[in-house]
Amino acid sequence: GRFTGELPADTNFSVLTGLSGVTADNLSGRQIEVGPDGSFTITVSGDPAASGQRNHLQMTADTTLIAVRNTLSDWNTQLPMTLS
Repeated sequence: GRFTGELPADTNFSVLTGLSGVTADNLSGRQIEVGPDGSFTITVSGDPAASGQRNHLQMTADTTLIAVRNTLSDWNTQLPMTLS
């Protein structure tokens, strides 16, 4: 993904489980390691993050979805992140 310009007010990547959508893992915008050009990569697997590994979400056997939330507080100065 990539952030452009002023960072959004909040960003979250969450692993949700079961029908009720209980959060099993979460990365907040403050935790995401972002490169100087605004780019970032998030890895997802059933394994825990390796020593020193950043930007990792751990799935569980009952993971149902990964939710992404990008909250903007000022639409005049903040741009939504892009994902690819």
